[in-house]
Amino acid sequence: MYAALEMWTEVRRRVLTGELSKRTACREYGINWRTLVKMLSHVEPPGDRRKARREKPVLRQHLAWIYVTPPQMVTQLL
Repeated sequence: MYAALEMWTEVRRRVLTGELSKRTACREYGINWRTLVKMLSHVEPPGDRRKARREKPVLRQHLAWIYVTPPQMVTQLL
């Protein structure tokens, strides 16, 4: 999905005013047909859809050590 508001509004304006056909807009901007349909149905790009922070199952048990250990110690251990 495109998040560049300038491109989003330009594509919407040019297609909705009839300056460009939908097919030409897809070709000219290099976007997928489904993306164009989303651009035309929403005034601005949708934001980040993630509701919760991503889990870190592998690092979870080491996070306390990572955040507490000074960087000098980490470089000495490596």
